[in-house]
Amino acid sequence: MASKVELCSLALIEVGSAPITSLDEDNDRAQTCALKFPGVLDEVIREHPWNATMVRQQLAQVGTGPIFGWDFAYTLPTDPWCLRVWETSIDVSDGSGQWKVEGRQLLCNESSISIAYGGRPVDMNILDASLSPAVVLKLAHRIAYPLTGKRQIAADLEALYLDELKRAKAINDQEQSKRSYGGSSPLTRVRQG
Repeated sequence: MASKVELCSLALIEVGSAPITSLDEDNDRAQTCALKFPGVLDEVIREHPWNATMVRQQLAQVGTGPIFGWDFAYTLPTDPWCLRVWETSIDVSDGSGQWKVEGRQLLCNESSISIAYGGRPVDMNILDASLSPAVVLKLAHRIAYPLTGKRQIAADLEALYLDELKRAKAINDQEQSKRSYGGSSPLTRVRQG
């Protein structure tokens, strides 16, 4: 797939700027990309349970539980960095099993827990052929105004990003059986009948 520099260069081309060969270059293009890329990548990964960035881990319990409200606290993973918890080993189907993320901890009433989460990639090669273009267009949207001073270019790139995001989500979701993330809600319980 592509490196950070290649993804940034593709975003620069979308903006109408020249590509870069390094994020350390002494120019506005490289410096803006270096500044914006990490946050953009995190945002895109938090948007959807991407198969390419999904990681499963058992969590380590924190020595002392929360002061109130929950029995146990667990430290969220750092390798790779947990950007969003999508699923837990807790059975939430009957409404009794619950969990909550606060800061860098997951709180629940279970004495052990495993999670599936969106992890921050270190190697951009894990981004698949559908996710990479979404990252590129989101980055292009974020760097367009700082580099061009034209809000219309940024708005056009945002529209392209939203279309690409829909396409990428649809492709991603075809590579798994249907499931919902985040547990059941009163609405889904009514629909399920």
